[in-house]
Amino acid sequence: MIGKTIRLQRLFHGNVNRDEWHDLIKRGCRILCELGADMIKTFYTDERFEEITASVPIPIFILGSKKMPREGDVLELAQSAVAAGARGVAIGRNIFQAQNPKKMIEALKQVVKKRKTAADAMEML
Repeated sequence: MIGKTIRLQRLFHGNVNRDEWHDLIKRGCRILCELGADMIKTFYTDERFEEITASVPIPIFILGSKKMPREGDVLELAQSAVAAGARGVAIGRNIFQAQNPKKMIEALKQVVKKRKTAADAMEML
């Protein structure tokens, strides 16, 4: 499609173990890529996430998912995902429900765009 960005989101819900879940997300991301997605928004699958980002030639963004207990957890998630090849984050509630959403956005920008550590970015909050 010329002139249109296709963004697909890979979601999976069900009772599967961690490895099965990772494999389903990886396979789903590959399928979305083959279907013509320009970018993918999906779950971060922990230490094996780099397998997913390496398996497709298009940008992958991670979901923020559930509300995290500490704001630092959000920054650590972003740092880990970017280190594993994610091109960015798609975080909603962990920004909107932060003590200071504007500062949380700035801290996330430092982690994602400037490659600062979560600990360094926490100083902004």
